[in-house]
Amino acid sequence: MTGTILSGFSIFCCAKVRVESKGENQKASVFCTNLFVGCAQLFTVTFMLVGWFWSLTWGIYMIILAGTSPFCILI
Repeated sequence: MTGTILSGFSIFCCAKVRVESKGENQKASVFCTNLFVGCAQLFTVTFMLVGWFWSLTWGIYMIILAGTSPFCILI
């Protein structure tokens, strides 16, 4: 949940945007998406841990995307 929000902030300093958007500022649109999803996860955590499972799957998806990057360094 907070990891999703933190990943939104990290887009400004250490990430390359791979998502196409209509506007010129792609980093801002990715930040807003991650901020919205993180806040939604926080609000839905009270409903039978829906937000927690959602956060878990979102994190796994981010790891899968990071692993497909040509600049990925596996330790």
